[in-house]
Amino acid sequence: MDHNGLSAEDDEAMREFMPASFGKQHTSVNVEAQIERCRRVPQNPAKAAEEKDSDDDSDSDEDDDDEFPISHELIIKTHDRAVTTITLDPSGTRLVTGSNDCNIKLHDLSAMTPTTIRAFKTVDPFSTKPSAAAESHSVHQVLFSPHSGNQFLVITATSQARLFSRDGDLQTEYQKGDMYLRDKHNTKGHTSEVTSGAWHPTNRDRFVTAGTDSTVRIWDVNKRFKQEEVIVHKSRMAGSAGMTRMTAIAWGAAAEGGSSILVAAALDGSLVMWGGEGPYHRPTGEIRDAHAKDTWTSGLDISADGRLVITRGGDDTIKLWDTRKFKTPVSTVSHISTSSQYPSSNIKFSPNSSSVITGSDTGHLHILNPATLRPEVVIPVTPASPLITVNWHPKLNQIFTGSANGQTTILFNPTISTNGALTILSKAPKKRHIDDNASLTTDMDPLGMAGDSVGSGGKGGPHAGSFAARHPTIGLTASGKSRDPRRPHMPATTPFAKSTPDQRHVRENIAFSEMRDEDPREALLKYEPKKGEEKLFTGAWDVNQPNAVYKDYDSDEEREAKRVKKSLQTFAPKRFYANINTIPATTNPHPTTTLCLTRSVQLKILNMFSSTFRATSRLATIPSARSFSSTPRASLARMSIIGRLGTAPEEVTVSGDRTLVRYVIGTSYGKAENQKTSWFRVASFVQGAQKEFLMNVQKGSLLYIDADARMEVYTDTEGNKKSNLSLVARNFDVLQRPRNQEEHAQDANDEGLVEGR
Repeated sequence: MDHNGLSAEDDEAMREFMPASFGKQHTSVNVEAQIERCRRVPQNPAKAAEEKDSDDDSDSDEDDDDEFPISHELIIKTHDRAVTTITLDPSGTRLVTGSNDCNIKLHDLSAMTPTTIRAFKTVDPFSTKPSAAAESHSVHQVLFSPHSGNQFLVITATSQARLFSRDGDLQTEYQKGDMYLRDKHNTKGHTSEVTSGAWHPTNRDRFVTAGTDSTVRIWDVNKRFKQEEVIVHKSRMAGSAGMTRMTAIAWGAAAEGGSSILVAAALDGSLVMWGGEGPYHRPTGEIRDAHAKDTWTSGLDISADGRLVITRGGDDTIKLWDTRKFKTPVSTVSHISTSSQYPSSNIKFSPNSSSVITGSDTGHLHILNPATLRPEVVIPVTPASPLITVNWHPKLNQIFTGSANGQTTILFNPTISTNGALTILSKAPKKRHIDDNASLTTDMDPLGMAGDSVGSGGKGGPHAGSFAARHPTIGLTASGKSRDPRRPHMPATTPFAKSTPDQRHVRENIAFSEMRDEDPREALLKYEPKKGEEKLFTGAWDVNQPNAVYKDYDSDEEREAKRVKKSLQTFAPKRFYANINTIPATTNPHPTTTLCLTRSVQLKILNMFSSTFRATSRLATIPSARSFSSTPRASLARMSIIGRLGTAPEEVTVSGDRTLVRYVIGTSYGKAENQKTSWFRVASFVQGAQKEFLMNVQKGSLLYIDADARMEVYTDTEGNKKSNLSLVARNFDVLQRPRNQEEHAQDANDEGLVEGR
């Protein structure tokens, strides 16, 4: 202590503050000291004992810190609300985060310093709509392409996925589907909210999205107007009408000797797997009760070798599945879910699939052993604030987490991590100048202060060279209103806005919340008078109809049998099939005809159809009449056939790239001992989903065919005149699926079937 009352420590601090010389000062940075200041505070031993199992007490925190990149942490606070998704480019220099504040933040890890840890750009995915009524939605996912850092995919709470450049510029907005189309195969995009997305593991031009319209769609980045493939998931949950919500999706790399796999989770509790390269009309594996019904499975990931699938369900469980035995889980553990409040809560494999990481509702990071799903390390990241999203970058070997309080945390270890947070801490802190904050400066021009100047003509407003003119949507006006016309003030936080009510609590404690599940008949019968009481509303029936008569409802099988019987009676008159005799196909010189008839049979058919179908044929339009032939429309007739599919449909190229589907229909007539079969060869000009459906119809199915018929007369090699009946299908429908295999074999052996027709 000197005579001025200053200690040695105060004197040293004063010397560091005051410059020692004039001119530019060359500052040096103590990198090790900056990194040491970011060392994570050790966990309380008592709390650690509660979080970890009793058999792990022999392992020390130091060993865990050396094995996993969790010894140090760097905090980035750029969002106002919960951080729902985090992604990095393959090089690890560009960090992109999404949040419930409807914004995307872009960070350049190679340019930040310890005093400038902030986003260099804020992107609103809907800023391309400059209207006061423009919409804003939460960001579900942002995904950098694993093969290129030039673009990233953005999934928001809308029906359209968007593709942005690495600098935050919108490149593509993909098509929205027509919500009024019942068949989802015919829509060009999602008809409702998209919930998840994933990039192809090897093809940089393909990605997949899953939505609440019960579909999974595969897209080409260069084709924005329509997806490449549509996969419709048929839910078997009672009361769902075959529709459900797809909650998560992952596209995994190919296993050894196989192809890539596509795995999706649904709200009905099912887990579905397809081959990544197709075909997609039928899944290769499906588990109906993978998780509890009506729970949101938010986390889904596939291991690097494509053999393991990890899921985090809304039923408070984490399950591990083997793709080679896709029936029962390999391991199951309890883990409280946050998907009811944060639907994008995820779970991830480490880059080498040796560990599994996920967050918790208490703000802890759990590192699990994939063999047993037991926690190896549990560390607090944001206590008392749920940890929503996690990401383990393979090149940086650093773990990135996002929490509900808007905080992004980078966990790293200086000995095993590279670049990323270490690059930031290796730089000298940047000295901040007052001019760095535009809100604290005033723009000047030769005429004086231009911030609130008044222009000519008496119109007030910002000067052309002022900060307000260069940034018209930033800051406040002179009256205190926001300059952004689209964004209102943040609503006040209320107890009801903090969380979403639990569906189970609402269903069990709030009256009439499940009225749709109530049987209306039982509800009305409660008011039926007991025996001996006077009937208030139906007293007159005691005399006219003392015994109650109720309607008998047919079962599904009985209704289907009646429908098929009615169709047979309507479209298959016996007199038509009884007059048709077949001739072997070897005598037919025209391969495109369907049936060879004698002259007498031809006259009978013409007499029967002339009065019934002549008017219909003349009403046919020119394009439909000439879609398969140049024959005048007056010589066409409409014909309806119901019969069994005799051979598998065959695709035939007509000319150029035009194709048709050709198949054979067999109809039987006569009694059992004299039963005969007539075979009709039918051609269908169908494309797209209809062609795929027709090609997959099984042999032996009962079909209804509405076709255009045309008679042709020709002379065979022996000089006899014969007739051909050509059929081109207009419409077709499957009335009944194939019967048992014995009946299939009997149909194949019916007389008249010629092999190879």
